[in-house]
Amino acid sequence: MKIISYQKHETGNYIVKYDSQSIMILQAAFRSITGVSKESSSGCAEVDKRELSQLGFIV
Repeated sequence: MKIISYQKHETGNYIVKYDSQSIMILQAAFRSITGVSKESSSGCAEVDKRELSQLGFIV
């Protein structure tokens, strides 16, 4: 398992960071892949390599 950090952007989308990579992802896609609650505005989540790839990270 890998740890990502995220913060909700003013647009409602999420800025997600893993290792030295940073991406912006649509909120519905992010919540669907990670299971993060829509009320959450920032934090960390545990994901596997498949989920990292689904989010758009290079693994």
